[in-house]
Amino acid sequence: MINKNTLAVTLVLSGFFNVLVAQTPPIERYVVFTFEDTYKISGEGTESYYWIIPQDSIKSNDSQLYHLFLNSFSKNNVDDCCNGKDIDPGTHFPNTSYDFSSEYNKSLDQLDSIILKHRKKLQTIVKVWATGQNEKIEVFATSVSGKFCSSNFHKFGQEKWGYKGKLYIPLSSFSYLGEFWDSDQAKFILHEDFSKINFKIIPY
Repeated sequence: MINKNTLAVTLVLSGFFNVLVAQTPPIERYVVFTFEDTYKISGEGTESYYWIIPQDSIKSNDSQLYHLFLNSFSKNNVDDCCNGKDIDPGTHFPNTSYDFSSEYNKSLDQLDSIILKHRKKLQTIVKVWATGQNEKIEVFATSVSGKFCSSNFHKFGQEKWGYKGKLYIPLSSFSYLGEFWDSDQAKFILHEDFSKINFKIIPY
């Protein structure tokens, strides 16, 4: 027969286990998009913006992409995102921590390497102004598997930037999935027009 103390300990451990589960998403398949934005005259250099989509949600040539943070986020953002809390990496508080473990930083470097090494160019978009200004946007995609946390954009961020979709932050266990490009879902990605996407809607 279970006594009250044993039951209490069991409930505490059960709750602790549920928290761990919430903080550790499963390994899933995704496509990561890189938008490289370069201006010719203004000298701003090349800026990269990242978006993501779960592979199982790719069902048309007009799939919904979600903003992916590969940098500019805090440890607090990671913890909150993995627990489903609204986040805004652009907002900082006195207790904001950027003290990531070496293992986590290594995992992020691994993802960066996979994205850069295995990305496939999808589209080049060129804009030319009468002033001579020239903007070139190159769009790439990389098929990956891994653990990514997602949550909603905090209402302050929504109001400031107008983005109301999900936010993603990478966690761990990343690998390249080259076989994706032979799938039916890849055909939707390869034929999509990315010129309509406001990829700079969140500038950080």
